[in-house]
Amino acid sequence: MMQKRSIGIGWSLILLLNPACGQSPTETIESSEREPTVNYGQLNISIAETEAIVPQDLVLSSPTEQQSLEAIEALSDETQASLTQSSGDNDFLSQLNVLKSTITTKDLSSCTAAMPSSFSLAQDDFGHATCFGPTITGNDVDIPSGNAGIWWDYADVTKTSGEACSSEAANSLMESVGAYAQTAIGLISFVGCAGRLDSLALPDTVGESVDFTDTISSVDTSSSNFSLSSVLITYERDNSESFPVFVTDIEGSLTDISRDLTKSFSLRFKHVVQSNTFQSYSGVAQFQIQDFEDSRDLAMSLKYKYANSNLQYRYRQAFVTTDSTEYFDSTSNEVAENYYTADSSWAEVLDNVDKSGFGSLAIVWRTSTLLVFNAQTQSDGTGSAYFGHRDDSTSFGSDDFYTIQGMACLPVSPGIQYTSLVQKQSLSLDLSSGYWNLDDAETLFAPTATCDSGTGDNYIGRNDGYAKSVNGPITNELESIADYQSDWVAPSIPEVVLD
Repeated sequence: MMQKRSIGIGWSLILLLNPACGQSPTETIESSEREPTVNYGQLNISIAETEAIVPQDLVLSSPTEQQSLEAIEALSDETQASLTQSSGDNDFLSQLNVLKSTITTKDLSSCTAAMPSSFSLAQDDFGHATCFGPTITGNDVDIPSGNAGIWWDYADVTKTSGEACSSEAANSLMESVGAYAQTAIGLISFVGCAGRLDSLALPDTVGESVDFTDTISSVDTSSSNFSLSSVLITYERDNSESFPVFVTDIEGSLTDISRDLTKSFSLRFKHVVQSNTFQSYSGVAQFQIQDFEDSRDLAMSLKYKYANSNLQYRYRQAFVTTDSTEYFDSTSNEVAENYYTADSSWAEVLDNVDKSGFGSLAIVWRTSTLLVFNAQTQSDGTGSAYFGHRDDSTSFGSDDFYTIQGMACLPVSPGIQYTSLVQKQSLSLDLSSGYWNLDDAETLFAPTATCDSGTGDNYIGRNDGYAKSVNGPITNELESIADYQSDWVAPSIPEVVLD
């Protein structure tokens, strides 16, 4: 039996993200001399370059996340973003730097750097933000939590920080899905990193598989929140464009330390390399956590494409009954749309960002109706965010699916009415704090079918111990759907060729 090699992993951010600072001595495995290149369709790749299986620029982060010093310096053209990150920042560049570090490190302990520092095996309150979606009562109105939109214009309700509510809402929504996606990315980067440091070779013949299990199981991860029981990498085929398709199958378990829960998972990455330097690629990840909640599995898919320093991805998740036989569509390889039901707690994210993480984001999820959140940021430090609703008439996953049909100011079934209005906030990046601050808000509404109310109508929204009253007469201050459609540039759906 192979002896386990302790890598001294603790979930200290300083240890994982900046291992040079105060780290105990650990074993360093030097890669052997590079193997000769092998012809994979159009490409010539060394079989020792296990980073060929890793999407090296795939990060799920809200474009309105508080920007780190590195991001602000890059935006200000003061310096290049550093590849050493010493904080736990959630912005795009900070997470990207950590992921990139697993491609270059020579220290086995750093291979886990892209794994989240903790993992929740409970969905909790999806996308919860104090300023967004409160319970609203008054004048025979009773709107449950999570259905309405922006009620307070500032993230902290008291206006002291200046951060827009839409910024906090986008961040919270992305954190609800990003932890699972980043876990999948962290796992594949760990496998690629450990394989590289142990001088393992990729399969070089179509149909050939290489078992990485012995190498991975020899790494002691007992102090972390995951363990792997099986890792298999297959050179599945050259696709119709003559690019190699590598399939990595990973099985293991994840531990929610705070809840003392451990759940089994399976993860499959189908990764299509499209350049010898791995600067162009695409793929689909399929991630399944068994018995996640109430005898239901959590099924997730992540379709991605990276080219010309731009990243596109679509993330899907749904809770499905454990007696289901196939969670993923055989054509798209994504979570099958038949699981998008009223009780499956599904969510979908479509995102296009540039090399600094600026771009457009669309999030769709279901409560009493479909909720749609859009946000876009630019490299000049400006941005905008929109919120509204949509009915079920649009095909899931179509271009229109990610756009707002109209604000349902009284989102209570039955008989929900969709107006020709949306909520909008204009944003600007505060270079001193990194927050996306509020410049202008078109968010005021009454919880009625028309979004207006008469004299004597009184409503109160409550969330997290805060309360705000809105008293009639109320004339809404929302943006027209026509202006929204003119201003909003929707993200594109990534095209991935696997066959």
